[in-house]
Amino acid sequence: MKSKFDAIWEDWLYKEDFTADIERTETGRKRFHSIIKNLLNKNRNNNVLELGSGTGTDTLLLKKYIPHNHYFAMDISFTAIKVMKKIENKLFNTPIRPVYKIVGDINNLSFKKKFYLIFHQGVLEHLDEPEKIIRFQLDILQDNGYIVISVPQTFTFYTIYKHSKMLLGKWEWGYETEFSIFRIKKICKKLRLNLIDVSGEGYYPTWFDPVFVLRDLADKFLRRFNMPFLLRKLFILYNQCWEYLETRFGYLFQKEIVFLIQKKK
Repeated sequence: MKSKFDAIWEDWLYKEDFTADIERTETGRKRFHSIIKNLLNKNRNNNVLELGSGTGTDTLLLKKYIPHNHYFAMDISFTAIKVMKKIENKLFNTPIRPVYKIVGDINNLSFKKKFYLIFHQGVLEHLDEPEKIIRFQLDILQDNGYIVISVPQTFTFYTIYKHSKMLLGKWEWGYETEFSIFRIKKICKKLRLNLIDVSGEGYYPTWFDPVFVLRDLADKFLRRFNMPFLLRKLFILYNQCWEYLETRFGYLFQKEIVFLIQKKK
């Protein structure tokens, strides 16, 4: 796995402009970031750890907007950590390194300190035993501390697409599973964790996915056509209905499922 991810991040070393990547992370993970920001704004000056940080953009953005915490970012790929340093220089015009960067394995979390918050995105689905990985995290999480996780949601076209690619041996990310609300509740019950919040985020942007097509329909019409007043109002109402469904039930149909869990004392 390590050599595979090193190879993926290798191309990023030669990039000079990360503006589009940073903007894509901010716009595509609004719900994920919102949950984390709410926790950090309530309780500052704490230890915060991102696992499987990749380019570290999530951690760097959090450090930029909520600086009064101690941020740590860990990834198995040394190449990813080097990319993170380049993005850090883009976001922070200072020689001071505001984030502690660690090359390490999520299966071996040998930290002496305890963390108030641990978060990761696009990590858990690539591991054979996600329940065991969460249990490892609990060992370095303080009592009443939080874990925020974003993973692929089961009931989507993306699930069908990636498994077809995996069967053909053409999925660049290797092994990848997915999670439903039912699977998440089962894990939390087994590990005696409080499941505080669960929500959905994003779509797989393809016209082969009927859910994405229905969601994107109004936006496309509103952007491209000068419609009569009443018809425009109808499309705006259509959009508002989708926003309501996403807020209440997005974890059942959106591409990502984001969940917040808390360690009991």
